[in-house]
Amino acid sequence: MKKLMYIFGIAALLLAAGCSKDDGWNIPNGIKPVKPSKELTAFFENPGLLLPLSLFGEYNEELERWLRRDVDTCIMINSVAEFQAIDFSAGTSLELPSIDFNKYTLVIGQFVTSSYGSRFEGQRIVVEPEEITMNLLFRKSEIRSSDIRVEGFWGLYPKIPDLPIRIVRQSR
Repeated sequence: MKKLMYIFGIAALLLAAGCSKDDGWNIPNGIKPVKPSKELTAFFENPGLLLPLSLFGEYNEELERWLRRDVDTCIMINSVAEFQAIDFSAGTSLELPSIDFNKYTLVIGQFVTSSYGSRFEGQRIVVEPEEITMNLLFRKSEIRSSDIRVEGFWGLYPKIPDLPIRIVRQSR
């Protein structure tokens, strides 16, 4: 009987460890994005979607055009008016998905993949009294590439206060 109880105890322990929802990222008080609606996911996966350079760029007076900044950056969108002010379509007609901005904040950003041999895995926000820390999560990869490119990311979060955002890269 003791042997059977011991086996059940070990099995329960292994089962509990195997069913853990922990994804292995140790970010105290880290807030994951909420599961977005299919409509919002389809919007951001639309191949016609363009993030305008005015979001993450700087206007060059000499060249008279916008130039993309090669830095990790993001913006928070807390209202329908802020969302509507962004021209995602570059002249085509994309219908904006509905978001309840009383409950949620939309975060849109970019990062530069200058890290040799890593891939983007996710994001977590930590709300602090004076600022918000956006943790960009990268996993070391066996795939090696010397390409340097700018990639976009987005996430829908429970309502977040409008504070300055600091971006931190985490890798493992």
